[in-house]
Amino acid sequence: MNERELFAFLKTKGAHAKKSLGQHFLINPNISKKIVEALQIQKSDKILEIGAGFASLSYFLAQNPAQLTLLDVDIDAIKFLKNLFIQQTNVDVIEGDVLLHDLKSYDLIVGNIPYYLTKHIIQHILLSAYKTRRAILMLQKEASEKLFTQTNDKDFNPLAILISYLGEIKKVMHVSKNNFSPSPSVDSVIIQIDLTKKVKKEKLSEFYYFLNKLFLYKRKTIHNNLSKAIGNSTQSEDVLEFLQIDKNKRPHELSLDEYLLLFNNLNVKKS
Repeated sequence: MNERELFAFLKTKGAHAKKSLGQHFLINPNISKKIVEALQIQKSDKILEIGAGFASLSYFLAQNPAQLTLLDVDIDAIKFLKNLFIQQTNVDVIEGDVLLHDLKSYDLIVGNIPYYLTKHIIQHILLSAYKTRRAILMLQKEASEKLFTQTNDKDFNPLAILISYLGEIKKVMHVSKNNFSPSPSVDSVIIQIDLTKKVKKEKLSEFYYFLNKLFLYKRKTIHNNLSKAIGNSTQSEDVLEFLQIDKNKRPHELSLDEYLLLFNNLNVKKS
């Protein structure tokens, strides 16, 4: 199957997309080519594509010599991919849920992420993809916006903090909803997360858990949230004063550095 035949097939396949899986098939090959270009694939890379579907992106990824794993939960897509790439030894097709998939060995991760799984999949990548240097993900525009928030933005959140702790995020391009079949209700954005910073991976989950505890009540003060997190109001006030953090600040008003100071001076274990 050549490129023209594949994308003609994808346009018709949209009529049979499974709503339960959030399927929207990319029908513009130029966008797929730009995603592959942004990955900057090296020959020795191991690449994971999340939700490979019917190969709108996989077709171009597989043209590189790198080792490629295609993951999907749809058995029909799995059968299609196995048949399409049957002669390519660098392509491995796996039926499975990305949230249950071991990400430790991949250098690059790419995929078109369903709206309802956006937060969970990005969390899984950040906390588990120890070797990954770059992730390029297509998200619905609304889902992407909170990932770019910063200190003092009212929507600042633990996931945005975790991204800034591990590296950098940027927008690769805007993608109109008209580039999909069936067309979703909103436009999409392709984001690039570069995991460039060296951190102690074993502490990541603890730090993220700590952040979520301190954002539990967004409208309350950091003192109030910290008191509940450690179960001691006096200790909360003392440590905030010691670290020169205003106890009346709201969670979205603290910086990454302030959260790291708090984390490194306290011991909030997972319950």
